[in-house]
Amino acid sequence: MLCLAAVLMGSEFSSTLSLLKQDNAKRVSGLLMHSSFVKSMTFLLPEDVFGTTNGVFAHVVNGITSGSFVKTLFLGLSTIVHSKDIAGICFVVMGLCISVFYRVYIVNVLPVINRRLFLEGRVYAKLPLDRLVYLMRIRKQMNVAFVRLVKSMILIIMNFTAIGGVYFYYVYFFSGLYLS
Repeated sequence: MLCLAAVLMGSEFSSTLSLLKQDNAKRVSGLLMHSSFVKSMTFLLPEDVFGTTNGVFAHVVNGITSGSFVKTLFLGLSTIVHSKDIAGICFVVMGLCISVFYRVYIVNVLPVINRRLFLEGRVYAKLPLDRLVYLMRIRKQMNVAFVRLVKSMILIIMNFTAIGGVYFYYVYFFSGLYLS
């Protein structure tokens, strides 16, 4: 389950979603049009799963996908600052901050949690769910995020050299295991 979360968040194993890329669209569409696949999927999913318009959750999903929430936030911010240009800059800065926070504290820390669960899973028969938040419980998530951020910055800088990118990639390859 954690590996699926890592795939969807883009931290690890992202190449397993290669079936969804444009190059493989013809093969995937051929699989999806196979009659036994269509019958099994229509049997599993009721007809009105994604077509609902009533309820709070449906209102939230429809508001996010249509863009009305973002438009309302933008108009509210532009009336507060009295300028659409400044409101646009604020939205870009907020998006950048959210993206950096997600990258540093979620995507960089998740591989360390995966490695820790793998190492503990070898030794113990069962792992409790509270092991997922072990780094937060011992208050080391910030340290792990900082070390992984420094590792990413070093790799970016070393990729501009001839040998440094390949060398430092493999030097820091096991840093997730060391941190776990």
